[in-house]
Amino acid sequence: MQYYILICGPNGSGKTFLAQQLSKAIPDFEYIEGDPFREFLSEQTKYYSSVDYSASKADYLKRSAQRVVRSYLEEVTHELLTSKQSIIRCATSLRPSTRKYRLDIAKEIDNKIVTIIVCLDTDAEVIEERLSDRDKREGTNFLKLYQEIGKEAFELPTGDEADHVIIHRCVDTIDNLVQKVKDVIMK
Repeated sequence: MQYYILICGPNGSGKTFLAQQLSKAIPDFEYIEGDPFREFLSEQTKYYSSVDYSASKADYLKRSAQRVVRSYLEEVTHELLTSKQSIIRCATSLRPSTRKYRLDIAKEIDNKIVTIIVCLDTDAEVIEERLSDRDKREGTNFLKLYQEIGKEAFELPTGDEADHVIIHRCVDTIDNLVQKVKDVIMK
């Protein structure tokens, strides 16, 4: 059986941490991570060297870089799924239409690929604390961006968006969440 796990949630919700834990727990799955490509893009091109991914949505350079990164990640997703590889992918995916677009890649390749959305519905206070720490550490403005957009902009997935939808609301039970995902895969 082949799987596509899409981990979604606002910035600071814990997507990367969960993906790292899942990739340790199910090492046969390929973890597609966007951050290393963003860093590569910044380091290898003068044009994108000053991209601030925490900038306002209206920032042209940010939007341009996001299109490049998204295109790369979609191509990697397509290639891995075509080669019968199960994958884990993190993406903010605020809206159902965005999640549908990402998961449709799998269904276009093979309708039998099992899609799983794991949504991190982390408390706003926890997200703000994490983003504040990140901003101090990395010199970014993710907290300001989060406050501009607001957590309410993130629409929780519904049961019909994927073959399996897991919505996680607890911050201290990541091991239980990893086990829930493994239970879906082991069925």
